[in-house]
Amino acid sequence: MSGEHIVIRFSAMGDILLTLPALLGLQQKHGQKPILVTGSKWQALKPFLPANVKILQKKTDLLFMAKELKRNKPKSVFELQGKIISLALASMIAAPQTEIYKKRNLKEQFQAISKRFPIKLSDPRPVWKKYAEVCGVEPLCPEKLLVFPEDYEEQTYKLLEKCHLEPNKYILIHPFASKPGKVLPDSLVESLIERSPLPVVIMGVSDLEPKIKADYLDFRNSFSLNELPGIMMNAAAVISSDSGPMHLARAVGVPLAAVFLQTDPALGFSPVESPNNLVLSEPLPCKPCSLHGGNSLCPLGHFDCRKVDEKAYADKIFEFLDKFL
Repeated sequence: MSGEHIVIRFSAMGDILLTLPALLGLQQKHGQKPILVTGSKWQALKPFLPANVKILQKKTDLLFMAKELKRNKPKSVFELQGKIISLALASMIAAPQTEIYKKRNLKEQFQAISKRFPIKLSDPRPVWKKYAEVCGVEPLCPEKLLVFPEDYEEQTYKLLEKCHLEPNKYILIHPFASKPGKVLPDSLVESLIERSPLPVVIMGVSDLEPKIKADYLDFRNSFSLNELPGIMMNAAAVISSDSGPMHLARAVGVPLAAVFLQTDPALGFSPVESPNNLVLSEPLPCKPCSLHGGNSLCPLGHFDCRKVDEKAYADKIFEFLDKFL
């Protein structure tokens, strides 16, 4: 395994996927895959990432990981996490060149911690561009950012047959998210289902069944992270909340409509650019009120960011997606 250039990003899924243009840029610039060091939670993504992936199973393995990486005599380390553990690993590797990603300046960090809103960044560029800049490369943004194992397509077709799904004959909707301010309202999901010309599959990790009268295929909690790229790749399109699966949909190259509610693309977490992407986000004077959509209650008591015109949103999304269907 070549180890001349090392990228460190332990979490989360969306952030790891936002490193892909930088990883591809490093490979093009240096003629070899970089090493990506990430966390054990993302083991299932390892076969799909355009890098030689090293998994840190637990924090106590940090010293062993550093020793293993140092044996490759790396030329550079790019630390993209900004946490104590990742900074420690970068320091222990002690490559001739070490570059550190700076998320926010002190003023912006204080603003986020103190929950002063709306949160405005001095550098609103997408995170994937900032990652590539830290790595000293031009970001590469092909239609598909992932790589696929040789037998993966055959495995996916068997899974689709088991689920009674036809390739390119269904729309995937991922309405869920890890933070409450990102979750798509049931009323919007229902309008999307009613507007869709194809059967709709609702997917994602959630124990809450959507309160929707329209017919849909319920595949919540049904797919492993290893299976998800194939299920997405064979969808006619994906409609998603601001979430890790949103970034995964972009990475497999499927047409994507991404809906930002409490969060805002101006914070840098929009999907990697593509002509197949539509990003919807209403401009509001109070938005965003949190970095990652963590407010379950509106600080001003109105939650205007979640009061979307469902029919207008559905029309706008399918006016964009119709050309791919």
